[in-house]
Amino acid sequence: MAFLMTSACAQKSGLRSKDALASMLTIPQAYAHNITSLDTSLLILKTMRERRMEPAWRLDLTEGDMYSNVRFFQKAIPFYERALASDDISDSVRMVLYKRMMDIYDVVHDDERLMYYIYELRDMAERLHDNHFLALAEFTSGKRLHFQGDTLRGYALCRHALDLMKTSTNSRRLNELRAFYAEMIRMYMRDKRYDEAIRLSVLHEAMARDSSQLKIRRIDDRALRHVYALRASLLANAGRRVEADAAYTLWRHTTAGNAIDDTAILDYLMLTGHHQEALAVIRRCRQHLASAGDDISYRSLDMIFKEVKMLAALEQYDTAAVYLKTAMTIADSLHVRASRAEMTATYHYLQQQKKANRRSIMLNWLAALLVLLVLVVTLVVYYNRVIRRRNLVFLKTINSLQAYRNESLKKREAAADGEQPASDAGAEAPEQPAVAEPRDEDERLFVEMDRRVTREKLFLQPDLDRSKLMLLMGVDKNRFGRMMSKYATNVSIYINTKRVEYGAHLLASHPEYTIASIAESCGMRNTVTFNRSFKDVYGVTPSEYRANVIRQNQNGGGVINRVSPKSRLL
Repeated sequence: MAFLMTSACAQKSGLRSKDALASMLTIPQAYAHNITSLDTSLLILKTMRERRMEPAWRLDLTEGDMYSNVRFFQKAIPFYERALASDDISDSVRMVLYKRMMDIYDVVHDDERLMYYIYELRDMAERLHDNHFLALAEFTSGKRLHFQGDTLRGYALCRHALDLMKTSTNSRRLNELRAFYAEMIRMYMRDKRYDEAIRLSVLHEAMARDSSQLKIRRIDDRALRHVYALRASLLANAGRRVEADAAYTLWRHTTAGNAIDDTAILDYLMLTGHHQEALAVIRRCRQHLASAGDDISYRSLDMIFKEVKMLAALEQYDTAAVYLKTAMTIADSLHVRASRAEMTATYHYLQQQKKANRRSIMLNWLAALLVLLVLVVTLVVYYNRVIRRRNLVFLKTINSLQAYRNESLKKREAAADGEQPASDAGAEAPEQPAVAEPRDEDERLFVEMDRRVTREKLFLQPDLDRSKLMLLMGVDKNRFGRMMSKYATNVSIYINTKRVEYGAHLLASHPEYTIASIAESCGMRNTVTFNRSFKDVYGVTPSEYRANVIRQNQNGGGVINRVSPKSRLL
């Protein structure tokens, strides 16, 4: 074997040969040797396992492929199952493994496991929006429906899968299309729709020739050999003997193929009287199945029945009777095994349901407790936030009352001394506190604008907006935007803040006013906007604010001139 020769050379010729040996220990090299020498591929993987050169799941997937590619399906299954059990695989790798298992159980006619993997693959492909794997699941499902007699739905699903696969960007798109065409040719053959099958055979050959770009050269001949075998059987069934003979000649000139793939030529051989050659193909297939540990299966049973027919055609009746008896024994074994498997599966299902019910009850109790806990925590947090917010308003209100009392006291003292205090009679809004000297031109401009807006109560105009403020100050939009970005969040928030400050004054001074009339008096277009803006500034609704003010007045605080908002402008 090439790998063993390389190993020997590596021991004799030092570093250079060691490099050659290292280049053999790769997963691509295992695939490259798979068709020509399964033993070499397995030895490569064994050495890689011993040296831990790749994750275990990747080596399991590759070794499963090694057996699957040469049709040793029963040997491939444990490796795929072990890879699926790994927690390290991604969703894309999981879909690859679902596809492998689906294909195997389709070939060995295990409907229960087949449907499980179809559903799993379809569900994951739909969630990941992967047309490639969705097409694979849909095609297998359609093929199964056709086999069960639901031909219309079967063909519809298969055609839909073909359309999906044509949109795939996966590197295996052509290979899968080739497999789709081969299966649909068989379906058309079973339904005697020979013209449609022949048209598909042309596309099938084109796809097989496209595979010439693949690195594994033996696959080219193997793909074309499968095309010619199917075509020969198809044309023989259609009664086109001359064309069938030509396809058979092409088949004979291709490289010797796989024992399983070559069974595609059986229809031609049986219909054209090549009984000895058909018998050789059947026996080669049975030998392959036996070496794969698959000698008691529906595929093996089908091959034995075909062998009985060929022996009868060759007038070897005694031998045919022996094989027929063997076939009946296998059929009984399959029936017993299927019955036991069904009973075991039913028992496991009942046990799982029992455990699931117990787990479901516990989860429901835990969920209920969790919901109750979340509800309690939410109520506590909400209550604390509301109390804290109201306390903040109370504190601000008390501070404002104290400031108002101090101001009134100063006015009374000035009057007693004969001084004339500055009057604010007739002004519904209080004067602005003194402002420090502006630090720059933008600040000076903003202070001037704020004074004019406040003094002239421009904010009471419902249509006050950015353009009117720009016109008021005589500046362009760039200058105005820079100024506003420095000293206010935006124009709308600035104007609404001035309005709700004035609204707070009206709420405190005029308890007889309705909220709607105060909102209108402040220049707000509707009560909803006023309520929302008021709460943004003061942290409470206008009604809550008024209730707090009334409560403070009842406690002897007097009329409130102004309450400071939660957030202030300059």
